[in-house]
Amino acid sequence: MGLSSSDAARNLTEVGANELALEPAASSVALFVRQFASPVIWLLLGAGVVSVVLGEVLDASAILAIVVINAIIGFVQEFRAQRAVLSLRSMTAPRARVMRDGHSVMVPAATVVPGDVLLLEAGDVTAADSQLLEANALTTNEAPLTGESAPVEKNTTPTGADTPLAERRDFVFMGTSVSTGTGTAVVVSTGMKTELGKIAHLLATAEESATPLQDRLARVSKLLLLICVGIVALVAIAGVMRGWPAIEVFMVAVSLAVAAVPEGLPAVVTIALAVGVQRMAERNVLVRRLPAVETLGNATVICTDKTGTLTTGVMRVRDVWGGDGQEVLAAAAACADAELAEDGVSGVGDPSELAILIAAAERGIHRGKIEESNPRVEVKPFDTLLKRMSIQRADRRVYIKGAIESVLPLCVAQPDGVDAANIAMAERGLRVLA
Repeated sequence: MGLSSSDAARNLTEVGANELALEPAASSVALFVRQFASPVIWLLLGAGVVSVVLGEVLDASAILAIVVINAIIGFVQEFRAQRAVLSLRSMTAPRARVMRDGHSVMVPAATVVPGDVLLLEAGDVTAADSQLLEANALTTNEAPLTGESAPVEKNTTPTGADTPLAERRDFVFMGTSVSTGTGTAVVVSTGMKTELGKIAHLLATAEESATPLQDRLARVSKLLLLICVGIVALVAIAGVMRGWPAIEVFMVAVSLAVAAVPEGLPAVVTIALAVGVQRMAERNVLVRRLPAVETLGNATVICTDKTGTLTTGVMRVRDVWGGDGQEVLAAAAACADAELAEDGVSGVGDPSELAILIAAAERGIHRGKIEESNPRVEVKPFDTLLKRMSIQRADRRVYIKGAIESVLPLCVAQPDGVDAANIAMAERGLRVLA
């Protein structure tokens, strides 16, 4: 099963490396120069030059300072955003386990080619778009592609090419991670031909257009320019009619025109937008260009995918019902397969189980200690029909975790108030487990 080393090398030569061809980053100089591509800035620079000619060094210095500060703020924001966009590469797997020459080997993800057979297990990042050959309790986190908030169950039942991405259960996609189970899959697409590659292509080819704010500022700049020209013309006509010397008429007209330019406008606009960008950043929203904040502020309707969610695939326990919650979390931690990392906030496995283990660890309940003191005897993996899983341990108890409508019927006696608690939690939009 799998390719030979020679076939893999030949395919790599034909199709190229399994990498995302992201557009090259703009140089720092180009980013800085782009901050001056605004009619308002041009108008200010023109006013600054005229101020220097008229000997108004203080006015010219003030105008120059405003223009430079405005450019620095915009440059810093775009530079940071550009670095973040380029981090899309980090979503791809650095290495992958494949079958080569009949053996399981680890290879750089960039060398994975169509026809390779991937070996998948919990914690792996899928190296390329692949069709499943085997799936054993396999679920993947497809939040980066579809926005699905829960792991997607995978199987080998074929789906058509026209099946929506979120419903292609027989495929695993580049950049998505394996939450639970194991599987094998044959690679069908690599690099820019993958679903993640299509996103990278959209980023690279997206057309840039002026935002509503930029359009309005351009109109304001043209209006100010017309006003300045009008002032010069009126003063010149008045001066000539009064018999003033030509040079004096010119100096007065130009001085009035420079005075009509609102030097503080770009600074005020930039600072206001920078504050908006900072507030968005606190909510983990990336804004590539400052004017985009104002455009987002004009949005009245945001259309999302069918789940109605925009998610990072991370879940947290929000509420625990039943006593002080200690016993509930202890039972839940004893019925989990996820592995919590040493940092206590991340790990490998189903996001729901990781959330449970994090909440349990905060109360001093650790799955590792449970496995040592009370090892498992029998495991029944999560069943999509029963909507629950169970683990029998050495203490001769069976720990069960699943949908509340699946677990409650197994109880000899139901706790008082459990139905009301279930309804209250569901009305808050929480995912309720028993």
